[in-house]
Amino acid sequence: MASAADFVPVARKGSRGPQVEEAFRHLQAHGYFPNAELAREYPRFRPAVAREPARPDVFDDALEADAELRSRWVHTAGAHRRA
Repeated sequence: MASAADFVPVARKGSRGPQVEEAFRHLQAHGYFPNAELAREYPRFRPAVAREPARPDVFDDALEADAELRSRWVHTAGAHRRA
């Protein structure tokens, strides 16, 4: 599965453009952000980040929160694999 980094390899707060929006849409489709379709299909669905970015084409606090969350998860998962 592709990651957001495949869409926007070097993104940081304030980055903007179609690649940022593509990364957001990818993350939204996979449940990181609110997603009405997933909520209908899975009534107990809860996104990893509770709010969407104000603009999907701008890397803001919401996308930064997601990036931090995924970074912690990847770091923790890696620690478990090495143990």
